[in-house]
Amino acid sequence: MNHIKNMWNDLQTSPYPESLITDTVKGFNLVAMNKNLSGCVKTYINTGGILDHHQWQSFNQHTDNLQQVIPQLNGNEQVYYAKLYRLCDVIRESLDGKL
Repeated sequence: MNHIKNMWNDLQTSPYPESLITDTVKGFNLVAMNKNLSGCVKTYINTGGILDHHQWQSFNQHTDNLQQVIPQLNGNEQVYYAKLYRLCDVIRESLDGKL
């Protein structure tokens, strides 16, 4: 869990790419995706590694969508979302087989 907390803290200190505030990429609203995934990460950390079924489904779908979006991004945008994806992927691995 400490590794996930460290990854989360690193992401929180990374500036959100302002160029993406109003953009959609491949039909996905990145602000909404970031908000949803961040909420799930916070819940995961605050509950000691638990997401309910609905949270897990949403988290999993947004993480899959994020994987499709990252190659379309550049520079700081790609760096920020790649960090978020790596964090989400580590959380998915930690929950594999527990749901």
